[in-house]
Amino acid sequence: VSSNTPGKLRRGIVGQKVQVSSRTARTTVWSAMQALLVAVARARTGKCAALVHWKRTLAAPRHPGKAAKDPRRPTRARAGASEEVDWDLDVAFGQTEQGQVEVGDEDWGKTILSVVEDILGPNRNPKLEQCQLYSLRVLPRQSLVDVRLDRLDNKYGSPTMEDIETFSREFNARMDLAVQEHAVPDDIAVEVSSPGANRSVKVPEALERFRQVPMDVTYREESGTFCQAFELVEVLPQDGCAVWKLADVKANRQQGGKGKPMNKKLRETRWKLSFDDTLEVRLHVDL
Repeated sequence: VSSNTPGKLRRGIVGQKVQVSSRTARTTVWSAMQALLVAVARARTGKCAALVHWKRTLAAPRHPGKAAKDPRRPTRARAGASEEVDWDLDVAFGQTEQGQVEVGDEDWGKTILSVVEDILGPNRNPKLEQCQLYSLRVLPRQSLVDVRLDRLDNKYGSPTMEDIETFSREFNARMDLAVQEHAVPDDIAVEVSSPGANRSVKVPEALERFRQVPMDVTYREESGTFCQAFELVEVLPQDGCAVWKLADVKANRQQGGKGKPMNKKLRETRWKLSFDDTLEVRLHVDL
């Protein structure tokens, strides 16, 4: 599967060929299956993604007496080594928070962060002018790097496939040098993607940016914790709060009766929530 893949698969996959030897030809099959899984996941969640792979091999476990892993779960093994490493799709495709940066305890994680900051720095490629880092996670045990990009001029903050491709090319070029200098392992896998349809929204910094977009707001009151699909009315930084109204989405329309629009009372009700009591805000996906 390559960047020339037509149709819906093109939405989810842009990458390099996977280097394999005759001893590990099965890796090619698994890589294609994995790419297909990514395409399906992105089609379901509204994410664009690019997979970049270095050497991949399959090897016998280092510890013969170790309990066998679940055969339904894929594994990755370091090139030239014999230790199996889990490839946890739940971790790889899980939700992240805006501004989340986790580089792990390994020195090469800091190198990855430095590379990403350089790509998105002042001397960036003009094609990436509107892009910034949404989140970065380095998972040393899985030899996995998860990079998510945010596009500032997009209503939902979703980068284009061209943004993903451009960033991936820049990243590849720098990683080749880092591998040659032994600054990073040569068998890591990198996912570059958008934040996702249900992305987090930083409170209060990013609220105004998504004023006209329905958001799932989790908040607390004296009677408990609640989650509502809201639309922002205004931000009151001097009072440390924001004013919300019910968003015109399916979940809220059902409160007025099946097949009916929201009634006047629901439309005019306002919630004034302090930033401290606003526990989480994510873009709403109207299913």
